[in-house]
Amino acid sequence: DDEPIALPMLWYEREDTQRLWTYYEKRDLVENKEKAALKRFEDPELAPRIEAMAKKVAQEFVPFDYGRIEFRLDLKTGDINFIEINLNCNLWSEKVMAKAAAHAGFSHADLLETLLAESWRRNGLVAQ
Repeated sequence: DDEPIALPMLWYEREDTQRLWTYYEKRDLVENKEKAALKRFEDPELAPRIEAMAKKVAQEFVPFDYGRIEFRLDLKTGDINFIEINLNCNLWSEKVMAKAAAHAGFSHADLLETLLAESWRRNGLVAQ
């Protein structure tokens, strides 16, 4: 209904947070030897703060079909720093967006169908 809905928040828990990932490593196009895991982020104090910030930013882009809002978080200090907004980000692989959707109970196909149906509804191409 023309309001942004947040998927569960995920984060990469990484062995070396100072090392930059290459384009190829981020997309699993080459072997990534660094220990990193994509996990659900549910910190009871920090997650609500990040979600509130993301929701505020997302409101500025309504209407949009989907996107990913990225932050860098310092777990020691609690500092949250905005990195980027990636509207209509990559959905071709079952990476971050598909994994977040899975945490919400959607398959990758369900996610794609839902995004298309909502976009078509919003643009008057299908009935409610």
